[in-house]
This record gives sequence, structure tokens and C-alpha cells, in this order.
Amino acid sequence: MRRAWLVGALMAASTATTGGLAAQQPPRLSQLIATFLADSGVPTRGLPFTVAEVLPARWESATPVAADPVAQREGYTMTRRGVVVITLGPRAGVPVALQLLGTANGLQRVLFGVETTQHELTERMVFDALRAEGMTLVPMRCDLEKEGASYGNVVYAAKVPGKTASGLWGMWQCPQDGCTLTLALLYRRADMERVECAAA
Repeated sequence: MRRAWLVGALMAASTATTGGLAAQQPPRLSQLIATFLADSGVPTRGLPFTVAEVLPARWESATPVAADPVAQREGYTMTRRGVVVITLGPRAGVPVALQLLGTANGLQRVLFGVETTQHELTERMVFDALRAEGMTLVPMRCDLEKEGASYGNVVYAAKVPGKTASGLWGMWQCPQDGCTLTLALLYRRADMERVECAAA
């Protein structure tokens, strides 16, 4: 995952438009992710982009726009980017960069990016926080204990009460100016199986 996307989204937050519920209490990370999970027992071909309207986010555009050429080559035709400030484990006021990707049929991938070094967090602390907030994480691909400290991947089946489980891909990288963690919701098993482990 290109780190430039995350940095650019965070920098754009100051000039973006604010969502309708911006005055509400900052959500926790598990609540943010659960926004993009389908309700249990409800068949869907893809959640609509409008599920994000409940978030206290600053968006770069009022509605989804055409995806960039790189995303289009991966099959995504529409995107929307923004930033939402959350509570993450012991840290309050943590900005998370969002990128929604999909087509006219709905969302196909959602990215959540965090500058972990800046907020004295590690990937392990983030996953522990999700579990503490009631999210079940079942390992699917890669082993957190074997992945590298400066670069790695892990895929979980993520489940919260009342929602359908989905793949949650965690990828971290630590260039010289600090570490970032990007989480991606993967709605298709085939996408989970394509993730390559650093410790393979």
C-alpha cells in the first residue's frame, strides 16, 4: 500500500468538508470499522457509499468521485477520501485517513490509515485495542509473531456483534520518518488469499 495516500489524506483534512455528525463523540476504531460491515443475515452485493454519512468525517469531496488510474486498473471506478478523528486504545484524538473504493454497485474495499509512530502506537497495540472493544479477530493469513518489525502483513476474519464477518488486512511499514499502519476491509475471500506474507 502506498504510504503517500495516507500522508496526503491526513494533510487534506484541514480543507475538507465536515460530515453531518461532526459534533458527536469520537468513535472507537472498532465502531469505525463496523460502519462498513453488513448487518448479519442481510444479503447484499455491496454496501452503498452512503453508509459513511453517519461518520464525523472531513471529506475531500461531497460525493464519490472517479477513481484514479491505478485504482481503476484494479477494478474500482469510484472513490471517496476523508479523515475521521477517533479514540484508539489509550490514545484520544487520533486521525484516521479513510479511502472508500468501489463501483456503482457499492463498496468493494475500505482503507483506514494511521501514523502509528506519531501517536506512540504499534500494530500489536491496535489489534489488542480492537479485541478489547469486542471485535473478534480470527487469523486467516500470515502470523503477527513472524512478520517483520519494519514491514509486514496479517489478515484476520473480523467480526462484531450484529454484523457479518469480513476480512481485515493489516499492513505496516516503517520508513525513516516513522511507521504507518493501514487496515483494509476485504469483502472477498479471493482478495484475502492474494495477500503475501513478509515472512513467507
